[in-house]
Amino acid sequence: MSGLASVKEVKVTRTLKRYWRLRVPRELSQGALFIVIEAGGERWQVSLDRHGRIYVPTRLRPMFDKAKTIVMRREDDTLVVKLLSF
Repeated sequence: MSGLASVKEVKVTRTLKRYWRLRVPRELSQGALFIVIEAGGERWQVSLDRHGRIYVPTRLRPMFDKAKTIVMRREDDTLVVKLLSF
């Protein structure tokens, strides 16, 4: 990544709310060792499946329902997924 912070904004769609899987862009997921979801003041570590998707844990689903936008950013070897309500 050459030290540059990559940020991607994703809209919450009906597919996410139906299957509870979030597609991660390949340029952000490539080489990521950890995937962390920041929601409700907490940080949850989740894993990436072989298709490049994150499965949303049951406890976080109400927060994903309220979210309008999801911001994904890369911090070294960690991919951070942050929920925004606007």
